[in-house]
Amino acid sequence: MNTDDENKSSGTAGGDAGGQTSAFDKLDSLMNLSGELVITRARFTQLANALEDQTALFKEIKSKADAIRLRAGNASKALKADGSKVSAEQLRQELDELALTLDDLHSKIANSSIGKIANSLGDTALSLDKISGDIQTGVMLARMVPVKPVFDRVQEELLKLSKAAGKTIRMELRGQDTELDRKITGTLQQTLLTLAANAVAHGIESETERTAHGKPASGLILMTVEHQDNSVIIEFSDDGCGLDPEELVKKALAKKLLTRAQADSLSEKEKLELLFMPGVAGSGPDCGLVSAHRVMTSVNGTIELHGKKGTGLAVTLKIPLSLTIIKALLVVINDETFAFPLSSVTEIIKVPMDEIYSVDQDQTIKLRGHALSLISLHDVVRIAQTKETRSSGYKRIVIINNAEKKLGVEVDELIGEGEIVIKPLQEYLAGVKGIAGAAILGNGTIALILDCGAVINMAK
Repeated sequence: MNTDDENKSSGTAGGDAGGQTSAFDKLDSLMNLSGELVITRARFTQLANALEDQTALFKEIKSKADAIRLRAGNASKALKADGSKVSAEQLRQELDELALTLDDLHSKIANSSIGKIANSLGDTALSLDKISGDIQTGVMLARMVPVKPVFDRVQEELLKLSKAAGKTIRMELRGQDTELDRKITGTLQQTLLTLAANAVAHGIESETERTAHGKPASGLILMTVEHQDNSVIIEFSDDGCGLDPEELVKKALAKKLLTRAQADSLSEKEKLELLFMPGVAGSGPDCGLVSAHRVMTSVNGTIELHGKKGTGLAVTLKIPLSLTIIKALLVVINDETFAFPLSSVTEIIKVPMDEIYSVDQDQTIKLRGHALSLISLHDVVRIAQTKETRSSGYKRIVIINNAEKKLGVEVDELIGEGEIVIKPLQEYLAGVKGIAGAAILGNGTIALILDCGAVINMAK
């Protein structure tokens, strides 16, 4: 077994040195940003002190304004009273005193620096936002490590498995210098090892079978990795016997995991994805795909299968670059705040109530000519419903997706998009299906982060 990167092995020492330099550069960048943060913090302290002085001034202004209002009210009552004996001279003196007090207030307001402070506060807030964003990016870069050690581990295991199975398999690796969050490496390695075991046991045929079908005697496994937007895309493919979608459907029907109507409505890709359904693959390494699917879903990733019988199988993994900070859509459902990972949100729509109909007791709408199922989150995730669904002429729907599957989730209010920091759930909540974690928002509210893949699977 060989790789197309073997000719780079002679440059290991230089590569290590380069890696160390890169790490020091990342730390230097974070150190510079921390210095800028200290300066900005000092500026905020100055502005806070200045605002405190202005607060005292405006308390004085308010006190004098209250006194003016009281005196003006008393004077008005005196003039309106029956038999009032207020002379023109007394009224003039009262008005002169009020005018002097108002002039003093006007002078204090005119000389106030509250406008300048507000502008400076806005500029400083923008600066802080930029610095915090740069720090966030810097920290994420500092956590990034090359994927090569993961590929090396999978290659070693594949060599052992192929020898034990008496098969000749060569491996090609591409993109080994690509970096990803170190927290993802364990998840990725676990998934790739499962795929390697599947390929050796069920994908790559024996030399005799391969030559009989006009294939090279040795099998080929290709692993590639690349960045795409805010995700890492890994593809694991082999040139083995592939999968027969119809055989998978027959197994699912035989085990009563599908109805005939459901089976007839499946696309070719959905038929392959029956392997992710517990019980379809039976025993053996194939059932590891169920575990791999569960692992990928737990990190807001996706796993897709491609291929036909006799042409091999390609598995595409898509994992977020960072597992700690994600972009999310914040909504309110049943007086609680929830976060949909933005990578799983297709669109947001308003649906008139009279356009919602029932199919097999499931709420459904027509979206651009296709049927789309709707759910209430409390029916799937089993959260408590504390109030009745509001009666209006429409429903707000967030459409989520998992590969090719889509589902509409009813929401009460939309808060908006934003970046959130994922916090793991406590042990007593960690087993709640459909919930991937929690986040503390800027106003102190706790938002539960939905596992959209699990919600879609549970809704079935």
